[in-house]
Amino acid sequence: METKKIQKFTNWLSKMVAFDTQNPGGDEGVFAVMLKESLEEFKPDELRLEHVTRSDNVPGSWVFARWGTPKLLINIHIDTVPAGTGWATPPHELKSHADKLVGLGSADTKGAIAAVLTALELIGQKPKDCAILLSGDEERNSECMEHFLKTVDLSHIKQAIVCEPTGCQVGQRHRGIFGLSVAIEGKGGHSSLADHTTSPLLELSCVSNKLGSLAIEELDKGPEGFKGLCLNIANISGGTEYNVIPRKGQLTFSVRPRPGSVLSETRKTINELVMSNAPNAILTEIIAQPSFETSALDDFVKWFPAECQKPLNLGFWTEAALLAECGINTIVFGPGVIEEAHKPNESVPIEHLLLATNRFIDILPSNK
Repeated sequence: METKKIQKFTNWLSKMVAFDTQNPGGDEGVFAVMLKESLEEFKPDELRLEHVTRSDNVPGSWVFARWGTPKLLINIHIDTVPAGTGWATPPHELKSHADKLVGLGSADTKGAIAAVLTALELIGQKPKDCAILLSGDEERNSECMEHFLKTVDLSHIKQAIVCEPTGCQVGQRHRGIFGLSVAIEGKGGHSSLADHTTSPLLELSCVSNKLGSLAIEELDKGPEGFKGLCLNIANISGGTEYNVIPRKGQLTFSVRPRPGSVLSETRKTINELVMSNAPNAILTEIIAQPSFETSALDDFVKWFPAECQKPLNLGFWTEAALLAECGINTIVFGPGVIEEAHKPNESVPIEHLLLATNRFIDILPSNK
């Protein structure tokens, strides 16, 4: 039976890796059509495919399948990061290497889709009161998920499993992320007039220094595993010569709020700090995503009895945060490990795919 499962999810994963869903640069829509056609075979009571026009004018897609009145949602993203360089084999051709399957998206997160589709094939009956969402644009702006949440009635859904590479362990919390671009413009001029002329880079340096002081103050605050703010000063730009006051300057930075934090409060604190030190600055929000924490881990023990005894604190952001923000009790679970994601020769262990397939075989037909 295990050999049969391995053959099935290998076939599924090979088929899916062949679709180029790099974000940006790929085509989520074509892949989503294939996924919709595949899900039709399992006779869902509702099956929807939506194409989303994202704010960057790059098309995205999501596919939603529902059986009965869903209490559980399983979510997996369909896009990958760009392949980059350094691959030993073509990134869109699945290769078997020892006890792993190698291909772009194999761990993050087409392997999880293969496990779910294999489980649907093998359970021998329609799933009960559950739904599957296969959504795009997770690797950049999460606009497909946001579109889905505004479009579909989720009032009956109480729990969600968001599939990401956790090594088939249960992830229960992670940080949010908030990023800003701060721009300042002055008249510019000769540096001999610097004492009486707006200096964009000097103001931005003061903002950067204040952010650094805040980060130091927060270093020992927060729950174990999530102390500090993870402040990252990404870029300070502008200026040319030592004797020229630049007309413009720009600072780009981010913080990663701890689990349990409120995004609106983080936004208010950071914006006030910036504006108190650079009152004429123009702020542009780059990213603003909430932190995540499972609200009731005990509700998942029936499916993950061992894993819920030692849940993971995740170091990466997931769309579990968006589902949890809607009041849905959510965990993160999936085959593969994050160390294999976003790198050349990405791979997923066959053992993990077996574990995930067996979990979904247990979950899909008997959701209570």
